[in-house]
Amino acid sequence: EENGVVISASSELGELAFRFTTDEGTLMDYTPPEQPYTNHYTLEYITVAKNISKLCDVVDIGLSPEMPIELVMEFGGARIKMYVAPRSE
Repeated sequence: EENGVVISASSELGELAFRFTTDEGTLMDYTPPEQPYTNHYTLEYITVAKNISKLCDVVDIGLSPEMPIELVMEFGGARIKMYVAPRSE
């Protein structure tokens, strides 16, 4: 998206999607990629990150084509850095 990003995941258990945009205030800083791209992630790993992120005020998300998603979450003096590799189709 021009003013944000959609992170989605799926598995045999179901599907999950998060939409972050600067317009909605769910995205603080965003630099759009030169070309749109799609990575696929497994739902189970994204769900773990979602549950941890509920404890955080801010989550840093790093995305690149064909690269693992990087999630940096800080809470209570702790810092968790999590990488989730794209799923092979």
